[in-house]
Amino acid sequence: KRFRILDVGGGIGRFSFPLVEKGYDVTLTDISEGMLNKAKQISKQLGLNLRFFKESVTNMKHQKSEYYDVVLVMNGVLDYCSNYKKALKELHRVLKNKGRLIGTVNNRLIYGVANILLEEKDIAKFKKFYKNGNRFKKFPIHDFTLEELKEALTSSGFKIIEILGPTNLLRKWECEKVVTKNNEKKFLKLQIEFAKRKELLNNSTDFLFIAERL
Repeated sequence: KRFRILDVGGGIGRFSFPLVEKGYDVTLTDISEGMLNKAKQISKQLGLNLRFFKESVTNMKHQKSEYYDVVLVMNGVLDYCSNYKKALKELHRVLKNKGRLIGTVNNRLIYGVANILLEEKDIAKFKKFYKNGNRFKKFPIHDFTLEELKEALTSSGFKIIEILGPTNLLRKWECEKVVTKNNEKKFLKLQIEFAKRKELLNNSTDFLFIAERL
Protein backbone atom coordinates (compact mmCIF):
# COMPACT_ATOMS: atom_id res chain seq x y z
CA LYS A 1 0.00 0.00 0.00
CA ARG A 2 1.52 3.30 -1.12
CA PHE A 3 2.01 6.22 1.25
CA ARG A 4 -0.68 8.83 0.45
CA ILE A 5 0.16 12.54 0.44
CA LEU A 6 -2.18 15.47 -0.17
CA ASP A 7 -0.53 18.72 -1.29
CA VAL A 8 -3.12 21.41 -0.49
CA GLY A 9 -2.69 24.69 -2.36
CA GLY A 10 0.16 22.97 -4.17
CA GLY A 11 0.36 25.50 -7.00
CA ILE A 12 2.49 24.32 -9.92
CA GLY A 13 3.81 21.27 -8.05
CA ARG A 14 6.95 22.49 -6.32
CA PHE A 15 6.52 19.97 -3.50
CA SER A 16 4.36 17.37 -5.24
CA PHE A 17 6.64 16.43 -8.13
CA PRO A 18 9.71 15.42 -6.08
CA LEU A 19 7.43 13.29 -3.88
CA VAL A 20 5.93 11.51 -6.90
CA GLU A 21 9.46 10.85 -8.18
CA LYS A 22 10.23 9.16 -4.85
CA GLY A 23 7.29 6.80 -5.33
CA TYR A 24 4.60 8.36 -3.13
CA ASP A 25 0.91 8.47 -4.05
CA VAL A 26 0.30 12.23 -4.40
CA THR A 27 -2.80 14.37 -4.89
CA LEU A 28 -2.40 18.09 -5.62
CA THR A 29 -5.19 20.61 -5.05
CA ASP A 30 -5.38 24.34 -5.68
CA ILE A 31 -8.08 26.96 -5.92
CA SER A 32 -6.45 28.49 -9.00
CA GLU A 33 -7.32 27.03 -12.39
CA GLY A 34 -4.22 28.64 -13.87
CA MET A 35 -1.90 27.04 -11.32
CA LEU A 36 -3.48 23.63 -11.84
CA ASN A 37 -3.20 23.85 -15.62
CA LYS A 38 0.46 24.74 -15.32
CA ALA A 39 1.04 21.86 -12.87
CA LYS A 40 -0.68 19.43 -15.23
CA GLN A 41 1.45 20.66 -18.11
CA ILE A 42 4.70 20.25 -16.16
CA SER A 43 3.72 16.82 -14.81
CA LYS A 44 2.98 15.65 -18.36
CA GLN A 45 6.36 16.91 -19.55
CA LEU A 46 8.08 15.08 -16.68
CA GLY A 47 6.02 11.92 -17.19
CA LEU A 48 4.66 11.98 -13.63
CA ASN A 49 1.39 10.43 -12.50
CA LEU A 50 -0.65 12.22 -9.83
CA ARG A 51 -4.19 13.49 -9.27
CA PHE A 52 -5.34 17.11 -9.53
CA PHE A 53 -8.42 18.78 -8.05
CA LYS A 54 -9.63 22.37 -8.09
CA GLU A 55 -10.86 23.12 -4.57
CA SER A 56 -10.32 25.26 -1.49
CA VAL A 57 -8.72 24.06 1.74
CA THR A 58 -11.89 25.19 3.55
CA ASN A 59 -14.01 22.81 1.45
CA MET A 60 -12.11 19.74 0.20
CA LYS A 61 -15.21 18.20 -1.31
CA HIS A 62 -13.28 15.72 -3.47
CA GLN A 63 -11.28 14.22 -0.60
CA LYS A 64 -12.26 11.21 1.52
CA SER A 65 -12.22 11.38 5.30
CA GLU A 66 -9.29 9.76 7.14
CA TYR A 67 -7.60 8.92 3.83
CA TYR A 68 -4.14 10.56 3.79
CA ASP A 69 -0.97 9.71 5.70
CA VAL A 70 0.46 13.22 5.27
CA VAL A 71 -1.08 16.55 4.28
CA LEU A 72 1.01 19.53 3.17
CA VAL A 73 -0.16 23.13 3.58
CA MET A 74 2.96 24.99 2.53
CA ASN A 75 3.62 28.61 1.55
CA GLY A 76 1.05 30.21 3.85
CA VAL A 77 -2.08 28.37 2.69
CA LEU A 78 -3.64 28.92 6.14
CA ASP A 79 -2.82 32.64 5.95
CA TYR A 80 -4.56 33.13 2.61
CA CYS A 81 -7.57 30.79 2.88
CA SER A 82 -9.85 33.40 4.59
CA ASN A 83 -10.90 31.03 7.41
CA TYR A 84 -8.03 29.06 8.92
CA LYS A 85 -10.19 27.46 11.63
CA LYS A 86 -12.52 25.96 9.02
CA ALA A 87 -9.47 24.88 7.01
CA LEU A 88 -7.94 23.10 9.99
CA LYS A 89 -11.19 21.16 10.50
CA GLU A 90 -11.01 19.96 6.91
CA LEU A 91 -7.34 19.07 7.24
CA HIS A 92 -8.13 17.07 10.37
CA ARG A 93 -10.98 15.30 8.56
CA VAL A 94 -8.93 14.05 5.59
CA LEU A 95 -5.96 12.84 7.65
CA LYS A 96 -5.72 9.33 9.04
CA ASN A 97 -5.42 8.88 12.79
CA LYS A 98 -1.78 9.69 13.68
CA GLY A 99 -1.36 11.24 10.23
CA ARG A 100 0.99 14.20 9.90
CA LEU A 101 0.18 17.78 8.95
CA ILE A 102 3.15 19.78 7.65
CA GLY A 103 2.92 23.43 6.72
CA THR A 104 4.10 27.00 7.02
CA VAL A 105 2.42 30.24 8.10
CA ASN A 106 3.61 33.84 8.04
CA ASN A 107 5.10 35.27 11.23
CA ARG A 108 2.92 38.25 12.13
CA LEU A 109 5.76 40.20 13.76
CA ILE A 110 8.16 40.04 10.81
CA TYR A 111 5.52 40.69 8.14
CA GLY A 112 4.15 43.62 10.13
CA VAL A 113 7.59 45.17 10.48
CA ALA A 114 8.48 44.62 6.81
CA ASN A 115 5.16 45.57 5.19
CA ILE A 116 3.82 48.24 7.53
CA LEU A 117 6.56 49.79 9.66
CA LEU A 118 9.35 49.83 7.08
CA GLU A 119 7.26 50.47 3.96
CA GLU A 120 4.37 52.60 5.24
CA LYS A 121 5.97 53.90 8.46
CA ASP A 122 2.52 53.72 10.05
CA ILE A 123 2.82 52.90 13.77
CA ALA A 124 -0.94 52.95 14.47
CA LYS A 125 -1.63 50.57 11.58
CA PHE A 126 1.17 48.28 12.77
CA LYS A 127 -0.28 48.11 16.29
CA LYS A 128 -3.75 47.32 14.94
CA PHE A 129 -2.36 44.64 12.63
CA TYR A 130 -0.29 43.06 15.36
CA LYS A 131 -3.38 42.85 17.57
CA ASN A 132 -5.57 40.96 15.08
CA GLY A 133 -3.17 39.65 12.43
CA ASN A 134 -5.31 40.76 9.50
CA ARG A 135 -3.70 42.47 6.51
CA PHE A 136 -5.68 44.07 3.65
CA LYS A 137 -9.48 44.27 3.49
CA LYS A 138 -10.03 43.49 -0.20
CA PHE A 139 -7.86 40.35 -0.14
CA PRO A 140 -7.82 39.17 3.49
CA ILE A 141 -4.56 37.69 4.79
CA HIS A 142 -4.24 36.48 8.36
CA ASP A 143 -0.73 36.23 9.79
CA PHE A 144 0.04 34.30 12.98
CA THR A 145 1.91 34.80 16.20
CA LEU A 146 3.69 31.72 17.50
CA GLU A 147 1.21 31.31 20.35
CA GLU A 148 -1.79 31.70 18.05
CA LEU A 149 -0.44 29.01 15.74
CA LYS A 150 0.03 26.63 18.67
CA GLU A 151 -3.50 27.29 19.96
CA ALA A 152 -5.03 26.89 16.48
CA LEU A 153 -3.41 23.49 15.98
CA THR A 154 -4.14 22.06 19.42
CA SER A 155 -7.75 23.27 19.51
CA SER A 156 -8.32 21.66 16.09
CA GLY A 157 -7.33 18.20 17.29
CA PHE A 158 -3.62 18.14 16.50
CA LYS A 159 -0.61 17.39 18.67
CA ILE A 160 2.35 19.62 17.85
CA ILE A 161 5.45 17.61 16.99
CA GLU A 162 7.74 20.49 16.03
CA ILE A 163 7.77 24.18 15.10
CA LEU A 164 10.85 25.57 13.40
CA GLY A 165 11.95 28.92 11.95
CA PRO A 166 13.29 28.05 8.48
CA THR A 167 14.10 31.66 7.56
CA ASN A 168 15.33 33.06 10.86
CA LEU A 169 18.83 33.77 9.58
CA LEU A 170 18.32 35.16 6.08
CA ARG A 171 14.81 36.26 5.24
CA LYS A 172 13.19 35.91 1.84
CA TRP A 173 13.95 39.46 0.67
CA GLU A 174 17.51 39.31 2.00
CA CYS A 175 18.50 36.08 0.25
CA GLU A 176 18.79 37.57 -3.25
CA LYS A 177 21.21 40.20 -1.93
CA VAL A 178 23.50 37.65 -0.28
CA VAL A 179 23.05 34.20 -1.82
CA THR A 180 24.80 33.39 -5.11
CA LYS A 181 25.32 30.20 -7.12
CA ASN A 182 28.78 29.90 -5.57
CA ASN A 183 27.68 30.09 -1.93
CA GLU A 184 24.08 28.82 -1.94
CA LYS A 185 24.91 25.34 -0.62
CA LYS A 186 26.87 26.78 2.30
CA PHE A 187 24.08 29.24 3.12
CA LEU A 188 21.42 26.53 2.87
CA LYS A 189 23.38 24.39 5.34
CA LEU A 190 23.75 27.37 7.68
CA GLN A 191 20.05 28.23 7.35
CA ILE A 192 19.02 24.68 8.29
CA GLU A 193 21.38 24.75 11.28
CA PHE A 194 19.88 27.99 12.59
CA ALA A 195 16.29 26.87 11.89
CA LYS A 196 16.61 24.48 14.84
CA ARG A 197 17.41 27.26 17.32
CA LYS A 198 14.23 27.84 19.32
CA GLU A 199 15.42 31.17 20.71
CA LEU A 200 15.37 32.55 17.15
CA LEU A 201 11.86 31.41 16.21
CA ASN A 202 10.30 34.87 16.28
CA ASN A 203 13.06 36.18 14.03
CA SER A 204 11.86 33.95 11.17
CA THR A 205 9.58 35.16 8.40
CA ASP A 206 7.69 31.86 8.57
CA PHE A 207 6.86 29.18 11.10
CA LEU A 208 7.27 25.63 9.79
CA PHE A 209 5.10 23.22 11.78
CA ILE A 210 4.69 19.46 11.98
CA ALA A 211 1.61 18.19 13.80
CA GLU A 212 -0.07 14.84 14.34
CA ARG A 213 -3.81 14.18 14.04
CA LEU A 214 -5.30 12.92 17.30
